[in-house]
Parts: sequence; C-alpha cells; structure tokens
Amino acid sequence: MPAQKSTLINICKACTKKSSSVLPSRVFLSSHSFHTTTRSLSITPFGEDEYKIGSSSFKQQDAKKVFDLVYEGNWNGLAELKKEREGKVSRGDAALEFAKASDYKSLISLKQHYDAHPRDLEIDDMAKIIAAFGQVGSVPDAELTFGLYIKRASTDREVASLRNALLYSYLVNGEEEAAQTFFVQYPVKPTISTYNLVTSHSWKNTPTKLNEHLKSIIGGKQ
Repeated sequence: MPAQKSTLINICKACTKKSSSVLPSRVFLSSHSFHTTTRSLSITPFGEDEYKIGSSSFKQQDAKKVFDLVYEGNWNGLAELKKEREGKVSRGDAALEFAKASDYKSLISLKQHYDAHPRDLEIDDMAKIIAAFGQVGSVPDAELTFGLYIKRASTDREVASLRNALLYSYLVNGEEEAAQTFFVQYPVKPTISTYNLVTSHSWKNTPTKLNEHLKSIIGGKQ
C-alpha cells in the first residue's frame, strides 16, 4: 500500500474513532451508501402486530431484518425495506440501472421527470441520481443535480447523503482536486461513508489538502 494512502487511512480511522456516537462500531457500506451510519434512533418496544423506528412502522416479521440493518448502520437498506413494505418503487435504483447500462439519455429523462414532480423523490433517491451521473461520466450534470437537491435537505444526515454522492462523482471521474476542495468545505461532520470514499480511492497525487484537513479535525494527531 502506498505510504500516502496508508497515512490517509490512519487519519480517517482516528477521525472515525473520535466521532463515534451511539451505535456499535460494526459498519455496512454498500457501493451506493452515501450517508451517515451513526445516528440515534427512537425505537419503541414490540407490540403485538408492529413496532416503530422513529416515525416508520414495521411488521413483527421484519424484526430481525430491521434490527440487523440498524445495527449495521445500513440506512439505505432500511429505506428500501420501508419502500418495499409500503409498495413504493425506488426511483434512485432506476437511475443507477440506467447508469450501469450507460444510458445517459434515459437518465436525463428520468431527472427531468422528477424535476417536474419533486415530491416523488426522497433524499436517498436524490443521492443515487447524483451518483448515477457520476457513473456515466457527467460531473456537470451531477453538480447541477446536487445544486437543485441540496435545497431540499433539512438535516445533517440529508446534507451528508447528497454531498457524499457528489464527492463520489468527483472521485470516480478522477477529479481529485475538486474532491479535496469539496471535502474540506463540508458543512457537516464527515461520515463513515465519507471516509470510505476517500480511503478506497486510488489517489494519483498526494491528497495534501485532504490530509491536512483531516489532521485538523483530530487535533493534528495521526
């Protein structure tokens, strides 16, 4: 492993340790998990038929699956299970499928449709659409989409989700300087998913700006 990447990983591990909160340290990071994996939840005791996590209701038969997802910090999975139980379709997954097929025209058409029907999209879907533009190599579209969707983010978790998606778009297209500048300007705390993005990237050049910022977060210690 190159020295610069080893140093970056060590710094990120220290940041993660310092910023850990109420959930266990076990983490699930899917290929499109862009948001925080550490947040507190209000979980009601089991009832006869259903229980709640936050404002979301789940059936008793989903208990093990839901608590595994919560323990792993897999909020994408939890959101998808909620949509499945409510009979909803993931618009974000459709965008990723278009990106996988390099179908830029359909991706643009999908975005235009939801620009006209913004209430049909949830934050996780928005993040996937941003990432999809990154996958097809269109950073300008990813930036434009981010600029539109970030206005709808009302919590740190939502801001982090959208910012991580654009950070991914920069990195997957090799725009390292833009990625570093964007990371340094995060208005919310970097999340575990953020650290995963920057440590898994094969940096062509030493990410000096990013390294210095991470050091400042943990008080200059490695």
